[in-house]
Amino acid sequence: MNGAYSELVGDVMVPEVHTVSVGQTLHEVLDVMLENGVATVPVIDDGRRCVGMIAAVDLLAPTHSLDHDLQELATVSQEGREDFVDIFERSGLSESMVEDFMSTNVVSVSASTPLPDAAVTMLENQIHHLAVLDESSRLVGILSTMDILNAFARHRPRGLQAS
Repeated sequence: MNGAYSELVGDVMVPEVHTVSVGQTLHEVLDVMLENGVATVPVIDDGRRCVGMIAAVDLLAPTHSLDHDLQELATVSQEGREDFVDIFERSGLSESMVEDFMSTNVVSVSASTPLPDAAVTMLENQIHHLAVLDESSRLVGILSTMDILNAFARHRPRGLQAS
């Protein structure tokens, strides 16, 4: 095996993770998502242990009128942020707490997990992001389906061109 099949999660994960903490509001979560162009944010405790994940889709059920905007969260332009935040605040959810919306079933891998195994974990759990944890359950990175696809694209056989 070679290429992406021999890479480990630690080779392709994003180590600089934008996080929120238990006790923060959804408004603060939304700020982190918009400022950093991400649609999923790990929730950590004071010891940097990952206790949950919150994604834009976690906000969909109680915000039907925001459905389309939340699906497009990662691509909201700077100009559209103010309007989006205003709509979100009018929905009454902005002061809700992150722990009321986050998923507490954190699916995770270690940095030493083979990349194909991480891909299988994502498929089995039908998720697009994995928390990367150390032996003390502390967050050390995040792995997305795009990170995996980029790894395979980097190692495509010579002569194969992207269409």
